[in-house]
Amino acid sequence: MNEAASPQYTAVERMALEQDQRISEVVKRERSRLLNFIRRRVADPGDAEDVLQEVFYRLVEANRLLMPIEHITGWLFRVARNRITDLFRKKEPENFSDIAIADESGEDLRFEDFLPSPDAGPEALYARHVLLEELKQALSELPKE
Repeated sequence: MNEAASPQYTAVERMALEQDQRISEVVKRERSRLLNFIRRRVADPGDAEDVLQEVFYRLVEANRLLMPIEHITGWLFRVARNRITDLFRKKEPENFSDIAIADESGEDLRFEDFLPSPDAGPEALYARHVLLEELKQALSELPKE
């Protein structure tokens, strides 16, 4: 390495160290509030910690790309909200057919066990269809959460 390049390298190195220090200060300052925000919305502690790490990863990435962030706290919470939304989009909805409840004797009963059998004739098939349609209608009226 020549003498002229050495001072430029130390300036770049100094800038990277300053960036790292700023990021560390933001993480120390905002970690607790941000984790509480995430935990109120994400029940699984592991998922909450993953979201938090993803938010801080995005912060480091933005700093490395020299993206200007004017209001760092607002930006962090917006990224957290977006990551939480992504997390819920990835999770598959529970299928009623997969849910089982144990009865008094310990035998597992599935949701479909409570519906008329589709093999029990046209009346049972019609009753099953009506019940499922009513259930779909009731579920569509519930809030998204």
